[in-house]
Amino acid sequence: MVKSLGKESGIVLAANGSQADYTLTGTGETFIRGYIGTNPRVRYLNSDAKPVYGGYLSVELKSPGRDTVWSYLVTPRRMGPEDIGRNLVGQIIPKLLEAVKHPSKP
Repeated sequence: MVKSLGKESGIVLAANGSQADYTLTGTGETFIRGYIGTNPRVRYLNSDAKPVYGGYLSVELKSPGRDTVWSYLVTPRRMGPEDIGRNLVGQIIPKLLEAVKHPSKP
């Protein structure tokens, strides 16, 4: 996620938290829910089987006063990159950029 944010224009990553305007924190978990194969007659795990992932990624954008300004939760897309991390981060980054560009008013 840090690499992806570093590539975005308008986002500057601070060296430490005291220099930052906002702090992004998050938690997540991924796991293999099962496997899907190309042949429905084969009931055992073989080289054709692909993993089906489950999990979540939850992030919070916090102000210097540690108040939550924005938060978001994503789960893996059904169709997406094979890399589960890229799948989750790819969903969070556009939402985060939108929240930073157009902050909601209290």
